[in-house]
Amino acid sequence: MQRLYQVAARTPAPELFFKAWVATAVALAAYITTVSAMVSDISTALWMIGAPIAFAKAALVVSGLGFLIWFVALRRT
Repeated sequence: MQRLYQVAARTPAPELFFKAWVATAVALAAYITTVSAMVSDISTALWMIGAPIAFAKAALVVSGLGFLIWFVALRRT
């Protein structure tokens, strides 16, 4: 665990942000896969799958745009 913290301390912030963004997208895909196998009717699926997807996609889009703006602002001229 100590090594993980040392690596994270040396990694640039935009790279860590991007890794977290990708990990969130993968976790969302795993959630969709797991829950869709358990849901049997459409009304339950709307609340169990649809609502979290909408919020997570909105968060990913906003954070992705923020990352792009941050990445461009950090670039040297």
